[in-house]
Amino acid sequence: MNEQIYRLVEAFELALNKESSPYEKQITQSTIIVIASGISKIYCNQDKEETLIYGNIFFTKKDSYIRIEPIMATDVVLYIITFQMYELITSPFDELLYRKSEHNLPSIGLIQSHIPESYMKAAGDLASELEVLSPIQQQLALLELLCPVLTGKELPDTNVVLDEAIAYIHKSYTTSLNRNDLAARIGYHPNYFSRVFREKTGKSFQDYVKDLRIHKAKELLLISSMSISEVARATGFKDSLYFSRVFYEETGERPSMYRTSSKRIVAIGFAETLLAIGIRPVAIDEMSWKKSPYLQRYFSKQEVFDNADLDAIRRSKPDIIVCPAHIRRRQLLEYESISLVLAKPWLEPDPLTQIREFGELFRREQEAENWIIYLYSIADQYKKRLKEKGIAQQSFACYEIAYGKCHVLDLLSRGTFVAYQMLGLQPPEQIRKDVINQNKPLVINMKELPDYTADTMLITIYEEMGNTVNQNILHSDSWKAAEQSSQHRMLYPPYDQIRPNSGISLETQLHTIAGLLLADL
Repeated sequence: MNEQIYRLVEAFELALNKESSPYEKQITQSTIIVIASGISKIYCNQDKEETLIYGNIFFTKKDSYIRIEPIMATDVVLYIITFQMYELITSPFDELLYRKSEHNLPSIGLIQSHIPESYMKAAGDLASELEVLSPIQQQLALLELLCPVLTGKELPDTNVVLDEAIAYIHKSYTTSLNRNDLAARIGYHPNYFSRVFREKTGKSFQDYVKDLRIHKAKELLLISSMSISEVARATGFKDSLYFSRVFYEETGERPSMYRTSSKRIVAIGFAETLLAIGIRPVAIDEMSWKKSPYLQRYFSKQEVFDNADLDAIRRSKPDIIVCPAHIRRRQLLEYESISLVLAKPWLEPDPLTQIREFGELFRREQEAENWIIYLYSIADQYKKRLKEKGIAQQSFACYEIAYGKCHVLDLLSRGTFVAYQMLGLQPPEQIRKDVINQNKPLVINMKELPDYTADTMLITIYEEMGNTVNQNILHSDSWKAAEQSSQHRMLYPPYDQIRPNSGISLETQLHTIAGLLLADL
């Protein structure tokens, strides 16, 4: 039973400017003053003076006198909310008796120096829309605004609190989730929680949880061999029949049909890997398309989109979006608002293993294995010719000149996987020790270049940004000496033939690298 209740008396917006008279009033009930814009001076009972700025909350009580005026020639907007508190008193009869009270209300003065946008919006809505709100809506709004007044606690940023609530949903979606329990967990009234949750996510709490569970169910149906009942339990549905009904309502397919039906896939960064297993995405990202001649032959400009153009992705009507796991979380959530998202590590542990993993993921294991066998058959033919020419016995290394720096490339960089793993070429001992075994590229200066040369040096030059600083390296004495030395053979493949490093582009790399190695011998 509530020992105190609060009744809204009035709420209105007050605008003041340098030409208007000060606002003066004898306060007859408890009043909250929220400063929505500008800077003002408030005088209370002739003995209290405060300068109020945007985001301040000032509280005053019955029998006080206030005077508010703008300062610094600024326009001022205030939201003034007046309420009456009632306190439960004992009664010998079977009835509840309340009387007016100001017991435990705070002292007159500044209550909070900065409020979150959600509080400001709630105060503005109440002040400007009082007449259209029902009594229940008015009461809920009042209780929300009274929170910092009654508790004396600083209001946390609503976005931060809701982010914590959403993180909890994503962690606990397999269990029973209840709106009232989650609201209590973060210290919000259930109705207020529902409103701000919808404002942030665009969905009700129930719809958000349902969509998340369906999203996770799609993923399990796609990547696991779990039964329908197991998928239902693993995603928080009470039984398989209920799960199947909800899944059908949301997708138009039964779970068993979804598992085996063909999918419309949008690829962000993985188009070449998908093509290697015989899947042609309905659309791909513009960055991959621009940097891959192979993809430009496969896809028209109409099938290409900017990563940030969510409307373009929606128009593709994808069932699945495949993207790298390293994208920003905000972008990932935006993609998840469109369809199921499969975020995969980029080229881990290597391009061919990734092809096998995609084959397993999309139930195309045989297609993946066939393509890898085909690629190795080409590599074996080249290896034989390289051995016959004596090139296989020479040392080999890959380099990239980018942004005025020389990078000695590691095993998973441009050209290196094909050269080392497929053609069987070997790096010099210094590069094996400092680069390959360390599993990361090494930036060297030109004085160090003699220590990191190889018999054959494959050099790609990054000039997509018009990077003229690369010329400082190429015209340096150390670089020219290496080029002129009979001990080194320096090869410069077209950058666009080497840059793509996954899926079907590996075949282009293979032909390009082996072709350069065998040319003019």
